[in-house]
Formats: sequence, structure tokens, C-alpha cells
Amino acid sequence: LCALCSSMRLLVASDVSPTHKQDAKGLRESGLIGDIQIKSDSRNYHSGSQKLQDKGDGTYNYLWDTTDLLEAQDYQIVVKLSDILDREVTDTSLVIILDNTPPQNGQVMINSGQVITASGSVSLTLSADEAQEMYLEGDIVADSNTFQWIPYPSEFGIVFGSLTNDFVLWVNLTDGDGEKEVLAKFRDAALNESLPVKATITLDRSSPKEMSITIANGEAYTVSRTVELTLSAQNAEQMLISGDVIYDSKTFTWIPYATKRTVTLTPGDGEKRVKVKFKNSAELESEFVEDTIILDMTAPVISSLQSQDVNNPRDADIYYHAGQRIKILVETEKKETGLTSTIQIFSATQGYKLSWPLDSGSKTLQDEGNGSYSFLWDTEGLPEASDFRVEVKLSDAANHEVVDNSLLITIDNTPPQKGQLVINDGKQITGSRSVRLSISAEGAMTVYLEGDIVK
Repeated sequence: LCALCSSMRLLVASDVSPTHKQDAKGLRESGLIGDIQIKSDSRNYHSGSQKLQDKGDGTYNYLWDTTDLLEAQDYQIVVKLSDILDREVTDTSLVIILDNTPPQNGQVMINSGQVITASGSVSLTLSADEAQEMYLEGDIVADSNTFQWIPYPSEFGIVFGSLTNDFVLWVNLTDGDGEKEVLAKFRDAALNESLPVKATITLDRSSPKEMSITIANGEAYTVSRTVELTLSAQNAEQMLISGDVIYDSKTFTWIPYATKRTVTLTPGDGEKRVKVKFKNSAELESEFVEDTIILDMTAPVISSLQSQDVNNPRDADIYYHAGQRIKILVETEKKETGLTSTIQIFSATQGYKLSWPLDSGSKTLQDEGNGSYSFLWDTEGLPEASDFRVEVKLSDAANHEVVDNSLLITIDNTPPQKGQLVINDGKQITGSRSVRLSISAEGAMTVYLEGDIVK
């Protein structure tokens, strides 16, 4: 059985003898009359009866020109030989296949599709339908597998892939960094050659470059110790993560390069610094790159919420009258500055809110520094009420919020009533400069004395 393409001239040879035997000396018969016919039923082809050429050594040849013949698997060869006594022998054992189609769907892929490599040794994944041989050329070093036809799949350095028609072959790229091109073409049993297919890869034996690391998508704060890193580097195969992270299987050791990795920050609020460096397949390391984030797992703590008269700071007893300017003062436990702060003052009995009589919502406290925040409340025209509730909200950059509404202020516009002052129980005359005063008044909190008395 033979398979040849249709553009060839086929030499058919026969050494069949009509006596089916050789003489004692193993000589072959010459001078026979040879006839050959070639036919294909599927292609309705018949060559007609053609003469075989006597080569004089017991072999007989016929040159068959297959140009323009159609593909078929049933080109039957019929050979007849006869001697001068008209003894005849016929042989029909040879059937020829004409195949004009080269291997299809040829593919070559370098390093499983990578676009850059730091190693001069690369893997080629190759595939083609009905291929028997392959030819590799391009920016590769000549060896026993390149720049010549080799079996497909080859027996030299091949690891079979997951697909039946795929296999992997290792080759060495030519020296010098830059883009490298590899071409492959395939040939079948009929010596039909496919068009070349190609793949490219960039050889870069410098250390990894264009490195970057971003913590938590670039957020300035995090309320969780578990954060995601976004990583990037060209020509990297491994990476090492360190810094303010806990030791585990992914940190402080070389691990495969990845663009995402989750790590756990060290305990304790404050700025955290995470670093990473990269390494390529040639073991060349980059410098460290880093990013920072503030870990804030604790909400602000209000240590005090007080009020006082601006003009008389000693008047801090929560009882005031309309017209006083009252300073609301907030102190934080850890003296935190830069907090977002709001204040609302309302009275349910009077339907009051800042800014009365129109409700314009809460107001902003002033950052006094050193963890203190204040608001100046103008009580001009306020009606009396004992339920002026002060509510303060503080929040940090991590959106932790604390609320304090413990301060309750009374606005009292009515002075003390029924005030009385009696000297020495009402006596009109005294022989001593030291006298006793009897004082009373309804609703009084403090008293002020003046007159003919010693200061």
C-alpha cells in the first residue's frame, strides 16, 4: 500500500516471474512481455494497457504520471508478465492512494501563550490534523529537532499534552533580547506540506519591571485586618510579600506570581506598610515596591460633653436664659483631630431644632485641635423649656461613628420670685458690725449681695 500526491511521477516496478521461481543460482527472468493497467472505480479512471520496460535484471518498470489526478484510495495496479511460451502471471496486490490535501489546522504556541519570557528555553505546543512530519524554523537554535523534517509526534524531548493531536517540544531561542518568531509547517504521508504557522514571544532577561502594589483598591483606611492586594509586574514568575503582615504560607516567602492576593495586617490601629518584590524565571529580582493604608478598627470615644456661658465659663450648670451665648464643648478620649462632627439641638416641647424657627438640619462643630470640638449656640429669643437635648456625632475617616446625646439644657427666662432679705431676724438696731442675713427666693440658684457691706 502506497500513498503519494498527484503531482508526482510514480515508478512502478515488478520482479514477478511467470514460473514463480528462480533458478538454482537465484537468477531472475528477463525478456518477458510486461503489461500494466491502472484504474480507479471511484474516479472513473483507466490508464489503458501500457507496456512495462524490461530493465534486463528481472525487473520491469513503468513511469506513471499522476499530474492532475484526483484524490482516491482505490488506484488499482494490474501487472501481467508472459514468456515466449505464453505462460502468464497476473499481480493485483498493489493499491495506491492519491492524497492531495496537506495537513490542516496547524498551530504552534510558545510557552502556553505567554507574550514574554526571561528564559531562552521555551516550550512549543504543536498540533495539526493528519500530520506525519513537522519542520521548525525561525529565531531558534539549530539542533536535532529544528531546521529539518522530524516525525510528528517526535521522539525527541516530547511531553504529550491533554489533547490527542497536541504535543510539546522544547527549543532554545537565538541569543539577544527582543521579539522571537517561531514557524512550523507540517507534512503528511503523501508529502503534502502545509503553509507555515507562526508564533512570537519577547525574550527579556532583565529583572521584572513596571511593578506596582495597591492595598484595598487604593483606599486610605480599612476597618478590617484582611485586605486584598492588587499586584502587577512585567516578566515576573514569583513574588515575595512582606511588611506589616502576619507570617503565613503566602508571606515572607517566594510564591507564584499573581495579580490578586489576600493578606492579614498585623494587629493594632495605625499606618500599615505592605511591600512586594518580584523574580523572573532567570532568578533576577526586582526592588521592593510598597503601599500604605491606615488600619482603624476603633470608633472615636467622647470623654465629655459640656456647656458653658461664653462670657462666663464658670456658668456651666446647664441652666441658662434666652440671649446667652452657650458654648457646647466636646472632648475625645484619644485627642483625635480631623474628625467629621455634627451637632443637633432640639426640644420636643417647643418643636425646636437648629436653626430655630426654621429647621435647617444639623450644624458642624469647629475642630479646636487636641481632640476638642466646639459649637457656639445663640439662644436669643428662645422660649423656656427644660428639654433642649444636645446630640453630637463624631466619625473618623474609616466611617466609625459615635453619638452622644447625654447633655440636656434648660432655658429659663423667669427670674426667681418672692425674694426676701432679713437682717438679724428683723431687728432695727444692732450694736455689732457683724450681722446675720436671712435670704430666700423661689427658683433661685445663686445670690448676689451688695450695699453697705464689706467686700
